[in-house]
Amino acid sequence: MKKLMTAVFLALLVSVVSFVFSSSAFAALDCVSLENSRKAMSDSIPYDWPIALYSTGSDVNVRSGPVVDQGEILDSLQAGDWVYAEEFTKEHYNGYPWAKVITEEGVRGYVNARYLGLIKDAMTRKERFEAAFRSSVFFDFDSLVGSYENIHGNGFGDLEATDRKFAGAEFKIAVGEYDMWAYCSRDLGESEELNIRMWGASVVSSKQPAAGLRIGQKMDDRELVQFHRDMESIGWHATPGENGLYWYRNREYPGELPDSKGFGFSCSNGVIDGIYWCNYPADN
Repeated sequence: MKKLMTAVFLALLVSVVSFVFSSSAFAALDCVSLENSRKAMSDSIPYDWPIALYSTGSDVNVRSGPVVDQGEILDSLQAGDWVYAEEFTKEHYNGYPWAKVITEEGVRGYVNARYLGLIKDAMTRKERFEAAFRSSVFFDFDSLVGSYENIHGNGFGDLEATDRKFAGAEFKIAVGEYDMWAYCSRDLGESEELNIRMWGASVVSSKQPAAGLRIGQKMDDRELVQFHRDMESIGWHATPGENGLYWYRNREYPGELPDSKGFGFSCSNGVIDGIYWCNYPADN
């Protein structure tokens, strides 16, 4: 009887282990299918909008290149952290390609797809647009600079009469290869060290998209209506009197959050010539 019970126990154990491994294999990120779906949807959803993924493990490395024995470890992900995949590489490691990603903190690098999972409804237009927005529009200075490969200009610049006005801004800092300006002020924190608070950002080149838009992009009425729908789908609302080119989030509830947000763009003759976003203090 004891031998029979042991045999039954071992059989059950093998079944459980087999189920776990088969479930893990089933849940693995199918990058080929994702890429095929992305191409098939490109008529209705822009192909270059990234795909939102999450880390399935802890201390998952974000690397400077799609290799493990060269380059630099830029960051690490914890279980559940989101990243936005721009593409999957031809290079493989342990049978999986690498995802070229940008993290929620603006770090650009590569993560092996073995350690990534697909968020719910990731391939819908709403989630793809939100991925495009959150991977390019950053409301803090460090993340913004990180998204431009940690390139910033030569120190502080004085505000000029032609600059877009952001409440609280005292100076501007060039980001990237002078691709945009961050409008900032100095804040003394509890540590009495100099901190930089970003009040707004203004894109001036077409190098990188912002919310799926680029400087120089044509924008007709139909496309503007669609962009407005996309913004509303992720919780942003148009400001009356701004010709539909400015959106806000949480502005109608002053004081509920530490900061409210704004995002907008300007057009000249149907072509985008400015993209900008800002932080509003809750008591402003």
